[in-house]
This record gives sequence, C-alpha cells and structure tokens, in this order.
Amino acid sequence: MSYQIGKNGLIEASKIRLEAIAANQSKALRAYDERVEQTLTEIAQSQSLGEMTEQAGKAIAMSDAKIREAFQDMSKSPAQRAAFDGSTVKMLYAVKHSSVHGPLFSAWKNADLSDIFVIDNNGQVVYTVTKGPEFMAAVQDSQNAALKSLFASSIAGPADQVYRTGFVSFKSEESDVSAFLAKPLANVVWGSVVKRGTVVIRIAPAKLLALISPEGLGRSVDEAFLIAADGTLRAGNVAAENGVPPELLKAANEQKNGSVFADGAHGSNFYSYVPVTLFGQPHLLVIGQSKANVVSSANELAKWAALTALAVLFGMGIVGYIFSSRLTKPLADITGLMNRLNNGDQAIEIRSVSRSDEIGIMARALESFRQGAVDKVRMEEEAIQRNRQIEEERQLRETDREKSAAELEHAVSALAAGLKNLADGRLDHRIATPFAPSLDQLRKDFNGSMMRLQATMRQIRDNVEMIQGNGNQMAEAAEDLAKRTEQQAASLEETAAAVDEIT
Repeated sequence: MSYQIGKNGLIEASKIRLEAIAANQSKALRAYDERVEQTLTEIAQSQSLGEMTEQAGKAIAMSDAKIREAFQDMSKSPAQRAAFDGSTVKMLYAVKHSSVHGPLFSAWKNADLSDIFVIDNNGQVVYTVTKGPEFMAAVQDSQNAALKSLFASSIAGPADQVYRTGFVSFKSEESDVSAFLAKPLANVVWGSVVKRGTVVIRIAPAKLLALISPEGLGRSVDEAFLIAADGTLRAGNVAAENGVPPELLKAANEQKNGSVFADGAHGSNFYSYVPVTLFGQPHLLVIGQSKANVVSSANELAKWAALTALAVLFGMGIVGYIFSSRLTKPLADITGLMNRLNNGDQAIEIRSVSRSDEIGIMARALESFRQGAVDKVRMEEEAIQRNRQIEEERQLRETDREKSAAELEHAVSALAAGLKNLADGRLDHRIATPFAPSLDQLRKDFNGSMMRLQATMRQIRDNVEMIQGNGNQMAEAAEDLAKRTEQQAASLEETAAAVDEIT
C-alpha cells in the first residue's frame, strides 16, 4: 500500500511538473511568435526602407557582379556576412544599403530571426540581412516558390495584412524547411498609402530549439520536442528509435493537451503535451521523462518496505506497524502539499527536505517543483514588463509620426489659405505663424513673394494713374485749340463779308 501511494504520488507530482514546464515553454513560443510579427510590422512602416527599395533595383542592374563580390562572400558564415554594412564600399547600392542595414541588423539580432528579405514591386529580392542565395534573386525562380506565393498575396492584399506560410520546404544554409511571415512595405505619401515592396521574415526550426528546451533537460527532464499536426518533428530530439509514439501523433492531429505513458525503444516514458500555434500552423509541444525516473523513488521505497516486512514477520509486527505509519503519513502529507501546489498555493512549507531517506528525496523534488512555479510567475511578470516597454516605445514612435504629419498638414493648410487670398486679390496677406524648422523656409519664401508682387502691382497702379493724368491734359488742350479755331473761323467769315461789301 505504501508503495502504491508513493508511486501514485510521484506520478501525480511528475504530471504537475511536466504540465507546468510544457505550459511555460508554450508561452515562450507564443511570445516569440508575437515578437516576430511585431518586428515585421515595425520594419514594414520604415520610410527610409521604402525609399531604398524603390531605388535599389536600378543600382543592382548597374553593378550586379560588384555587389555580389562585396556583399555575398559565401566563404563567410551568415553572421559574418550580416555584420557587414557596406559603408566602406564606393557604390550606389552600398550607400543605399548602409542607410537601412543598421536597424534591420538590430531587428534580426534582437528578435532572433533567421533572415529578413526585402522584395521590390518587380519581384526582385533587393536586400537580405545574411546575403544568402536569395539575395538579388527573383521570386519567380523555382527555388523561391514559397516567396513567390507570399509576394503575390502581399501585392494583391491589404497594406496592413500579415501573411504566413507556416513551415514549408525551402532550402537554406541552415535547414531544408522554414516558416515565413510577410507584410507589404507601405508608406504614407502625401496622405495616401503607397506599397513600395514586401518585407519577409524567415524562421528556421533551429530558432525554436532554445524556446522548447527547459532548464534541467537531461536531468529532471529527458525529452522536449515540437511536432507538427501531421507528426513531422519540427524541433528537439525524440529518444524513441521508432520516432514519435502513436499516442502523441494522435494528440498532435487532434490538437489536445494532456499526459500519457507511451512505450519507446528504451522503455516507457511519461509525456505531458500542449497544442501551440506557430506562424499560423498548429503544433504540439511535448515534454517527457522516462517512467523509470518517475517511479525510481517508489521502487526504492518498495525494496526497503519488503525488507522491513520480513523483519516484521520475525516478530516485530508492532515495529512494522509504527514504521509503516511513519512512511505513509509523510507520503500523505507530501501528496496533500502536491495538490495544494497544483491549485496554485506556492506558499506551502515542506518540512521533510532535510530527511535522508526516500521521503526526503520526494520532499526535495517537491521543493524543486515549488521553486519552479515561483520562477514561472516571476518570468511571466518579466515578460509582461518587457511587452509593456515595447508598447511604450511603439507609442512614442507613433506620436513622433503623428507630430510630423500634423506639422506638414499645418504648413499645407497655411499655404493653401495664402494662395486663396492671392486668388481673391488680397496681396497684403502674410503667414505669421512659423512652421516646423524643416518647413519654415516655405513660409518665408511665400511671404517674400507676396511682398514683391504687392510692390509690383503698386508700381503698375502709379504708372496707370500718370498715363491717365497726361491723357486728361491732352484732351483739355485739344478742346482749347478747337475753341480758338472756331473763333478764328468766325473772324475770317466776318472779314470775308466785309471784303464782299467793299467789292
């Protein structure tokens, strides 16, 4: 009975521990998925990257071979190629490359990505961080079938949509499969959203290994691996020589969580598993421990219990009863503590950790589980803090963009009002409120133009008035001349009449 209680308690404790580990590692995988998508979104909004993408195609056409020689040295590792920004190379493409490589290299490194591709609207890969075989290739090439479908979706779809492939066949320097996420490289140009290309992030399965491997792998945990819904091993190692056990294949297909004993090549193993969706594709995260390790303490306990029972048979029944009670009560206490820990009580006090027997081993194991639960809560709080910091940085960048847009809108509105006043004939209108420093020269030029135009119109008005005055004087002189002529004509008539009378 003591053996069965101890065995059941150890199995229950292992189940709780493995489930907690699986849940914690699945959260790490989901957080990585979210971090990758957030990184993609931030890159796809870059104005400088959009400008570089539109111009890079022409620069590549001018110096294709020289660019490959400078940037794509395949004798170097991907990390070594990624570290080169091209600022020392005297080529147009190198100038464009160095203007955007720094932020993209930091994003690649900080988010732990396999690569970042930038594709122009003609389907040419004009930039990659690691400068692998995809660099300067076309998405129409046969080896880039995965990129071709993503590119087509990005060109045809909304500018704010993220497109995913899950893990698909794609030959790279580190693996034969990769997962892809893509988003249109879209910028706001004069109030309109313009697609300037497509940003693609590649993730190789090796990037997931550290996320699924818990502390204690190889000691308190024997196996940790990730399988796809169809049973394909995505990351990690499976101890069984025959591959993934059928029970786990069924769980992966049904996308259920739970725990199970399954037979492998080296005996039975105890597994806890939880479904997790990565890059739009369902997977199953599995954490396992050999059954022998799970129940070893109970087996050891059974051996000593049998020896004690033999002693009891030789006349020490009462001693055996006391000894049995001494064993079962601590086991019951430990089982109760396990249930409390499973219900979220991390403040339990484990008093048997100093014992040197099997109860002490179980108590110390339970203390390790309790500490793991405490660490889990701490890591969750740290993750929340990191996410909050990332969100604050994103909001700050958004505020800066909104401020720049408001300054531009203010300048355009003021200039439009000035032009309307000009059209209405109000030449004395001036823009008094200064613009942003980068735009204020426009205001000064406009005001100067209005002043010069007003002065010119005044000069024209003065000239018109002078011409009008001269015309009036000429009209008066002509009228006076006409009157004198009329008077002279009358005098001539009188003279003529007098002459007629004389003759």
